[in-house]
Amino acid sequence: MKDFYNKEELKKAAEYIKKNCQADDFTFSVNVSEDILTRFAQNAITQHIGGNNHTVNLKVAFGSKVGRASVNLLDEASLDYLINTAENIAKLNQPDPEYVASETPQNLPDTD
Repeated sequence: MKDFYNKEELKKAAEYIKKNCQADDFTFSVNVSEDILTRFAQNAITQHIGGNNHTVNLKVAFGSKVGRASVNLLDEASLDYLINTAENIAKLNQPDPEYVASETPQNLPDTD
C-alpha cells in the first residue's frame, strides 16, 4: 500500500465515483492515519509495528434509504466494489427518518 495518495489520484477516484454511482446522493471521503503499536513482555519491547492506514468511505442514499461501505484502496476494482456494496445496502435498508441530504457543491480554496 502506498504511503499517501496525491491530489490527482483523489480527484480521479472522486470523478470515477461521480460517474459510476447511481444513487440520488453520495458522500466520498478518504481518511489517513498513522498507527504505531508496541508490545512489551518481560520488561522489554517484543514487537513494534508502525504504518499508515487508508480508509476510503462512501455513503449513498436513494431517497432516505442510506448505505455505507469502505475499502482501503483507490483502484477501479476497489471503487466498483465500494459503489456496488454501498448501493446494495442502501436499497435493502429501511428509510432513515433522520436523513439529511448533502450540501450542494462548494468552491473551496486550496490549502497546503
